[in-house]
Amino acid sequence: MRSITFGKYPQDSASVAERIEWDVLEDTEDSMLLITKKCIDAKNYHESDSTVEWANCDLRRWLNDEFYSMAFTPSERKRIIEVDNENHMVTAYGALAKTERTIDKVFLLSEEEAKRFYHVTILEFFEKAVLQAPVTKYAMLRGADYDVFHARGDWWLRTSVVPNSAMRIGFLGIAWVNGKPVNDGDGSIRPVIRIKK
Repeated sequence: MRSITFGKYPQDSASVAERIEWDVLEDTEDSMLLITKKCIDAKNYHESDSTVEWANCDLRRWLNDEFYSMAFTPSERKRIIEVDNENHMVTAYGALAKTERTIDKVFLLSEEEAKRFYHVTILEFFEKAVLQAPVTKYAMLRGADYDVFHARGDWWLRTSVVPNSAMRIGFLGIAWVNGKPVNDGDGSIRPVIRIKK
């Protein structure tokens, strides 16, 4: 997968911001959809232990406010395109229910997008290690869960799960079927943005 650099964020220590490396998920005539190559930080999906959807979670607010302001210069922000996202929640019966749409500058992949952009079937999504991602030293310092042998992260998707969880990709690259508690602070993040060319 092709990669580019865009923006800056701590990688090896809290005191130095370095260029962020992004994988290109989609390349169109006038824009590119990007996801960070590495898990770059550790955050709760939501602070309280409660049922919450992407539209109202604390992680979404942090990504679109603090991270957006910290990671990108004013000129870079002008290139970031607001995306109209369709969102879902996994119900108590295992069905995928639509939730409130959101307009996001920065977001996470959904379950469906992870399958689509990484070209995996539903069976591979739960059985095949295709979504592994390394974790930065900074994310480790921030409390990210990771594989001690290969330094791979356990990263959030934006798809929430009833009653109080959200989907994550484990460090073996396999999806957690029932999600992880939303207030679990060791989940890594791989921000997603769409930028103008």
